[in-house]
Amino acid sequence: KILVFIFAAALCMAIAGTVFTWLTPIAVQLTSKDSPMPMSEMQRSWVTGCASIGNTLSCIPIGVIAYRWGRKPVLLAAGPVALLGWILILSTRSIPVLYLASVIHGFTMATAFCISSVYIAEIASPKIRGALCGQFMTLYYLALAYVDILAYCTNYTLYISLLTILPALYTVLFCFMPETPYHLMKTGKDSKVVEALNWLSPQNDGNIGDKFIEMKTSVNNNFSWKDFFHVKSQRRAMIIVMIAYCLKCFGGQISLQVYTTQILSTLTGNSSYSIILTTVSNIILCITCFISGFLSDTLGRRPVMYVTSFASGIFHLVVMIYFFAYSSNLKSFSTVNLWIIFVSMTLALILGNASMSIFLPTISAEYFSTEGRTLGSGIVHAVAGLAAFISIISYQAIKDYVGDYFNFLIFAVCSFVASIVIYYFVPETARKTLERIQKEI
Repeated sequence: KILVFIFAAALCMAIAGTVFTWLTPIAVQLTSKDSPMPMSEMQRSWVTGCASIGNTLSCIPIGVIAYRWGRKPVLLAAGPVALLGWILILSTRSIPVLYLASVIHGFTMATAFCISSVYIAEIASPKIRGALCGQFMTLYYLALAYVDILAYCTNYTLYISLLTILPALYTVLFCFMPETPYHLMKTGKDSKVVEALNWLSPQNDGNIGDKFIEMKTSVNNNFSWKDFFHVKSQRRAMIIVMIAYCLKCFGGQISLQVYTTQILSTLTGNSSYSIILTTVSNIILCITCFISGFLSDTLGRRPVMYVTSFASGIFHLVVMIYFFAYSSNLKSFSTVNLWIIFVSMTLALILGNASMSIFLPTISAEYFSTEGRTLGSGIVHAVAGLAAFISIISYQAIKDYVGDYFNFLIFAVCSFVASIVIYYFVPETARKTLERIQKEI
């Protein structure tokens, strides 16, 4: 049963993947002379950037709503809101309306990144919490591959129409999902807490009473947003997670999701071939994300994060060197050089994904107290959304005025800094209860 709940919640991440990267595989087509909706490269970057604006504006309100009225209502609203955005995109050929639709889609992104991980963390047991939180990123990257395949096989109108399937399916499934026991406990519904624990726990689990008591002692109904500044553990959690998310955004994880197809199209001179390469990259990311999620509870979050972050920086440096060496004529790349670039970019994404994308949502949900979990996640993701917007818009500007190599230099530096920050400041949380984590942080 719990796996069904996790899958339904993780579908929200798949929707977030489609609304954020739907332009990526058709970017070259839309900026060409035969475009069904003509736009410049800068307009294209702003359409994607507007999703980050919507994400930033939505995060804190979503956190407050989830804190007061529950995780389920917010998560349930994400599907219809995503559908509204797709309907707007289907019904227009206007760039300003695309901006509006992207801002609306930002609400779905905010819900997925702020609340999905909290929902999973609060219904999963400590032994499998890291693996399950990691798997919703698997669905995110699976959605990226889904977007690439649809874009390659269909025309623009059919492509957008098929993207409405995921939010429709998600809305139907999530109607049947329960509220988390932690929120029920906070609102004083003790009988429903016991019912939820019995529903979520394995049969013949004799520890329901112990779990209830442990949850009861962890709930602090006097929590205030001021605790993020006055309570040492919450202040530390906020600073660590916020810095880590900003380093993720400026370390290439966001920009490369948006611009990989465009980069490969420039190098190959063939947009169809670049979509195929991007699809292969996203499928590899999906597989490695699936495997990495299960390693988090075995090897620990912290060691995997700082090692893979450092390795990601090395591969960003490789790409930077190639772009710098060939900056005068990128199309002079040989086939061997092209494959080195592609493999290095893919490995940088895989390793950066293992260090940041998989584990950051997990530790974000784990570090904050029960009452502060949704609000803290909202504040952190609001800042992260702003950082993502800056990284998306600045990538195109840096490429136009300096060169691609400088973007990858920034990615490498941020990856190395992230590795150092994780090594010295990020506490280990694997296989620990949420209550124990709060005592140790």
